[in-house]
Formats: sequence, structure tokens, C-alpha cells
Amino acid sequence: MGKDAIAPFIKQKEKGVFVLCKTSNPSSKDFQNSLSGKNHMYELVAKKSLELNKLNNIGLVVGATNCKDIEYIRRLARGIPFLIPGVGAQGGDLAKSVRYGNDKGVALISVSRGIIAAGDKSQTTIRETALDYRNKIMDCINA
Repeated sequence: MGKDAIAPFIKQKEKGVFVLCKTSNPSSKDFQNSLSGKNHMYELVAKKSLELNKLNNIGLVVGATNCKDIEYIRRLARGIPFLIPGVGAQGGDLAKSVRYGNDKGVALISVSRGIIAAGDKSQTTIRETALDYRNKIMDCINA
């Protein structure tokens, strides 16, 4: 979309935005892996986001279903927060997402369908599943 689409959210330090960089869906390659010169589109997004991150209020969405992408993009965009969806129902690797996403940066791991659609979908099951994911994430961080 370009800089003008996020400008209102990055002009003030107390605001921020997560920019779609490399998503988990299978057809993400239709655009995100397209080449522009020597770079894929997702590489350009990561590099431009890093350039625009003057107030430390830009993050990148990087899907969990291809952990090599997380690892590679983390090398391109050290220090930028990652929002990593795709763990749980989409089958992303939790341990690698935590490890690669938090290497020289911080990552927020999103597990939504894996929690809200758990078991009988009761409040108790959803709460237990959320706590279980939290514990698994903490185990990965402390390993």
C-alpha cells in the first residue's frame, strides 16, 4: 500500500502499526514472493519498514507456517517487533516461531483459532488451552 497508508500511525511515538510482510496462507507467494529487481516483495517490505521505523513503532506480520521465512526476515529486520500468526490451527511450529522471532527482537505469537476452537469450545476448555499455549511459549523462551 505504501508509506502514506501507515503515515498517520507512525508519526507519533505512542501509536504504531504492524505491516503485512510474509503471511502464512499458501497463496501469499502470488505477490509476496514476486521479484522486484533482486528482491522479493516481502524483502522490500521488511527493508522499507526498517527504514521508516524512526520512532520504533512499526512491526511486521510474519506467518508461522514457514519458519525459514521468520529466521530470514529477522536477519533483515533486527529489532522490529514481529506479530506471528499461524500457530495452532494453521500448523506453524511454535518452538521455532518463538526462537527465530525473538532472536535480536521481540515476537508476539498469535494463536487464535487453536484456542477459540479448542475441544468443546467451552469457556473452561478455551481457558485451559490458552494457558497451555502460554506455558508452552514460556518453556520455549526459558529453554
